[in-house]
Amino acid sequence: MKHYITHPNEPEKDYQFWIWLLACLAMDQLLSNTPLPPTFCLYPWTQLATSATGRIRLCCHTPTLRDSSGSEVTLCNKGEIEATWNGEAMRAVRRSILNGQLPDLCRRCKLQEKQGLESRRLKTLRTRPPWTSDVEARVQSTHKTGYLPFPPASYDLRLGNVCNLKCVMCRPQLSTHWIPDAKAMVEMDRLPKSAKEHLQYSKQVNQTDYRWYESSDLVNYLHKNVQSIRQLYFAGGEPLLARQHWLILESCVAHGVAKSVDLTYDTNGTMINQECLQLWEQFNSLDLRISLDDLGEKLEYIRDGISFTKFLDLMSLLENWDYPRVEIRLLVTIQILNALDLVEICDWFWNQKWVQSRGDQVSIVWSFLEWPKSLSVGLLPEKTKIHIIDKVDKAMKTAKADHYDTPYYRSLCRLNSILPYAFSLWADEDSSMGEFFDFVSCLDQTRGHSWKHIFPELEELIE
Repeated sequence: MKHYITHPNEPEKDYQFWIWLLACLAMDQLLSNTPLPPTFCLYPWTQLATSATGRIRLCCHTPTLRDSSGSEVTLCNKGEIEATWNGEAMRAVRRSILNGQLPDLCRRCKLQEKQGLESRRLKTLRTRPPWTSDVEARVQSTHKTGYLPFPPASYDLRLGNVCNLKCVMCRPQLSTHWIPDAKAMVEMDRLPKSAKEHLQYSKQVNQTDYRWYESSDLVNYLHKNVQSIRQLYFAGGEPLLARQHWLILESCVAHGVAKSVDLTYDTNGTMINQECLQLWEQFNSLDLRISLDDLGEKLEYIRDGISFTKFLDLMSLLENWDYPRVEIRLLVTIQILNALDLVEICDWFWNQKWVQSRGDQVSIVWSFLEWPKSLSVGLLPEKTKIHIIDKVDKAMKTAKADHYDTPYYRSLCRLNSILPYAFSLWADEDSSMGEFFDFVSCLDQTRGHSWKHIFPELEELIE
């Protein structure tokens, strides 16, 4: 094996070892003729990623890319896309990776890998999505300066912050519906400092920055390079509310390349209708990631503005959709408010007959909230963390006995594997549950809700 990725834990005791091993094998087989360092990442060679304000990132897990002067790299002006893709900052990243050094921007992946988790970098190496198929040619053609004579194959686009929900863990930078509540909450003395930072607009950013795509030549650039597009990944805001997103899809159809393009969405699901399904059917495949952070009125509290009844209608629409090249995933973000309900979410989803009949076309994606700190499960009392782990362990044992090696059991295994890391967040900080209580108190005062009424079991366990 030519490539090695350091794994810190004992393999026989670590569920993540097998994911790590697969990633190592993927590294070994990635380029048969081109030696690669263990730091290699596919994204700087294949994908152009933006934030909601048009700032450039290496991927959705990194902060904004900056040039040698410290200035943010953006797509806010015409003519900047090509200059950005092969600009000073991106070329420096490619050189660094090929020299065996992951940039500081990649600290999230580095930290997760140190903890034995499968980072975004490792997962992409392991799964090798189709839009990375020509990466060997891309690496071999990379100049010693880091210049890459290929356009991006994938585009991770956040086309502004327009959204019709105001989820408790979100902020104005990602949802226009959050703006009035944030303005009220940041004036409250009880709001924790970390939450105040989370909800305040940056002084360097205003609402016009979220319409960066209007001054950028993004749509024209994609028209020009439409033949090279292999993946379009849309998130938000709510991506289905972005007009430019529809223009990009229509351009792919009009140029006859849609059947070569894979679509990926992170969406709240509220805007999906029959028209969407008909347009998506014209593309090669669809990875549809729909956020669901709890059930019933708990979901409606966490994702303020959504109706659980209408969410069930969406499930019925997807149940009757006869499209073989779609993968439907529930995105569950683990946080204090839903920490006691994770097994129930898993049970609810996998007990639906249409979900069971779809096999590998459906799954649950677990992620954990790191920010705002006020909602991170890392703040939970130790007894509550133990209660949650015991609950997941019990569900796993039952599932292993009754449904061994089913999607349901694998979902629980993935959940079990990330909980220790999620619970370790903020452990080195001077943090306490007081931050959570103060945050939800300010939130309820602003919205006229009562978290204690909606989450009585949680209140009993943490107060």
